[in-house]
Amino acid sequence: MSTLASRATTNISGAQDIASLAPNAVYSATGDITLTSSADIPKGKWIVISAPGRTVTVASNVFYSNVITKDADESSRALMGALPQVVIIARNIVVNETVAQIDAWLVATDTVRTCSIFNVADLGGDVCGARLTVNGPVITDTLLLYRTAGAGTGTGAGDPAEVFNLRPDAYLWATALQNETARVKTVQSSELPPRY
Repeated sequence: MSTLASRATTNISGAQDIASLAPNAVYSATGDITLTSSADIPKGKWIVISAPGRTVTVASNVFYSNVITKDADESSRALMGALPQVVIIARNIVVNETVAQIDAWLVATDTVRTCSIFNVADLGGDVCGARLTVNGPVITDTLLLYRTAGAGTGTGAGDPAEVFNLRPDAYLWATALQNETARVKTVQSSELPPRY
């Protein structure tokens, strides 16, 4: 398996359906991008959207396939590399208010917004009122948590508006992409006396 750095890139811009993009590829943005996903991301497919200096808007839910099984002749390392992953790298990442779940890495050099509202004064109980769950790493300078779920009264009052889960599949997939000879080594070990 080759590394991400050695992969050829394809230029994209405008509206893009993640499900229709070719698997295991890095896509470079030539303009702002609006991402949707018409189907779950299946086993064996990963996509990297590289849009530095651009804005990427996530306009629909992005789900990884829930069924990942090991084939009889598949090694554990190959299975880790077959985990579905979506990596979004951009200057700004904006999540539309209708989105409830994103299974993806969100890497922004400037801002990640959990709602498409740009003016905080426009927020209210009925605007961006759906809960957002992000399953994957989030790396950004500024994280604007604009969801208002749980802000009202009733049974959902006090519930979190945004939930961020850092699942182990991100680490496993990234490990599988590195060089076969790369290993994490213990460089020092110290035995300490028991403490009573």
